[in-house]
Amino acid sequence: MERMSLVASARTEIGKNAVKKVRQAGLVPAVLYGRGRAPVALAVDRRALLGALRTEAGRNVLIDLRVKRNGEEATDTVMIAEIQHDPIRREVLHVDLRQISLTEKIEARVPIQLTGVPEGIASGEGVLEQHLRELVVRCLPTAIPEQLTVDVAHLRVGGSLHVRDLPPHEGIEIVSPPEEVIAAVVMPKVEEVAAPAEGGRRGEGRIRRARRREGFQGRGQTRQIGQGRRQACQAGEERIGCAAAGWGGRGTIAERARRRARPFCLSSAGRARSPRRSVSMMIVVGLGNPGRRYQGTRHNVGQEVARRLADRFRIRLEADGWVAAGKARVGSATLVLAIPETYMNVSGQAVRDLLRRRRRRPEDLLVVHDDLDLILGHLRLRPGDGAGGHNGVRSIIEELGTGAFPRLRIGIGRPPAGQDPAEFVLERFTAEERPKIDEAIDRAAEAVAVAATEGLAAAMNRYNRRAPGSLEPPAGAPNQSGANSTQRLPPAGQRLNTP
Repeated sequence: MERMSLVASARTEIGKNAVKKVRQAGLVPAVLYGRGRAPVALAVDRRALLGALRTEAGRNVLIDLRVKRNGEEATDTVMIAEIQHDPIRREVLHVDLRQISLTEKIEARVPIQLTGVPEGIASGEGVLEQHLRELVVRCLPTAIPEQLTVDVAHLRVGGSLHVRDLPPHEGIEIVSPPEEVIAAVVMPKVEEVAAPAEGGRRGEGRIRRARRREGFQGRGQTRQIGQGRRQACQAGEERIGCAAAGWGGRGTIAERARRRARPFCLSSAGRARSPRRSVSMMIVVGLGNPGRRYQGTRHNVGQEVARRLADRFRIRLEADGWVAAGKARVGSATLVLAIPETYMNVSGQAVRDLLRRRRRRPEDLLVVHDDLDLILGHLRLRPGDGAGGHNGVRSIIEELGTGAFPRLRIGIGRPPAGQDPAEFVLERFTAEERPKIDEAIDRAAEAVAVAATEGLAAAMNRYNRRAPGSLEPPAGAPNQSGANSTQRLPPAGQRLNTP
């Protein structure tokens, strides 16, 4: 395993303005997390960090981090836990580092490299689809492989390769769910494209019939009428709509026929459709992991909000592609609820497919998910941002190619000192925490309804407040974005200014 050296300096100022100054100086804001120690806010040289990421180990590179603080220098062995990128320019905005021990096993993501030509492709019948591009493994930091090579030469049409089919690797334990599909050979889909001229012929027929009723003799008379109308408009006989030159308020029969001849567009299945109407629609996606094993866990609080909304508005969730979805009319808006049936780290595939079939854009989306950086029961509604260390949101950003979609974050609290956050989010709430989180789920459902009917700004002003009865975090505790988590929000009723 390749090792790199990196120098960092401690940051004393925390907040948006301080982080902006750090980036302007050519540095990247960072936070160092370690077992049994408080998080440390750092600043890392951008070029040195990019150089470490360009190694063959990628994000699994081992880094000897030298931290300068108060004239003293300490060295720790760290790995990159999370990186936040600008959704447009793809620049590194923030990095989370975690201190590791070379003698203790850790979990890491390793890319999958497919080798061989499947039998189903060699025969000219099928195509290869890769569903999983990374595997979660547990091993010593020095034993993390650069990639896992998987042979798919034996796959025929209709065959698939699962995680459980992988051969064992010495010193490496695969943590990814065994039922996940890595690759499959399928028959190519053939789309039937409808003839686009059919809709045009229907529209032209209505226009010709209308012209015959008006006594049109052909192109010559049409040209003469058009010249007369233009001359009348130039003479100023009628400035608005040229009504005095023969342009009625609703138009002639032929003009109305033209307007009725609506254009058609082809859907992904090849069927003719009329253009999409501008309908107010909000697609609410509650993130979580599927199956009873994960029900009631902290990571599935987004799903609980979606189910609470389904109960409130009597929405029946049915299988729809890779999600369970349903819709209802809420006020003047259409509310679509969706729960991905994929695992959290590949939620983006289900969301992208849902938006494509609903013919909607990312800004019509509202993603509801858990957040470790928020106190238990707190809500934060934002129009768009980075992933913030959340694997489900990161998958959605990668699949959609943008982070410009609203999201509602629900605080689940921080894990105790020494506990892995990945294990903490898969635990269920304690008996003391359950009433608080149930109240937060109710408020989150109300916030979604307000966002759908009154707009996102109204919901932000109303629900981006500290949860009743909750305690504020300790002063100076930085969150993953480098901002101070103790920044106070305006009191109830006062408008919240958001960037």
